[in-house]
Amino acid sequence: MGEKNEMNIRQALDQYMKRFGLQRKVEEIKLLQLWPEIAGEFIARNTSDLQVRDRRLIIRVNSSVIKHQLLISRDTIIQRVNQFMEQEYINDLVLL
Repeated sequence: MGEKNEMNIRQALDQYMKRFGLQRKVEEIKLLQLWPEIAGEFIARNTSDLQVRDRRLIIRVNSSVIKHQLLISRDTIIQRVNQFMEQEYINDLVLL
């Protein structure tokens, strides 16, 4: 009855997502949904085009004041993103 090749649905889904490169996209969508909670509503409203490339979070900022605030808070933002994503998801922050 119990074969060694058996896996639960979660394992099968994880394997499928990795095989077809979907895991990164799912994580990016999760980050987009969590961004207001991570950065705060005001900053979230003044940022756009969040992308993750090579473990760098790239953000377009609509205000020079917000951009300066994010630069000052760079390490905190990186730490909060990784905490919310429950892994070392990013290691740098790029502001455009």
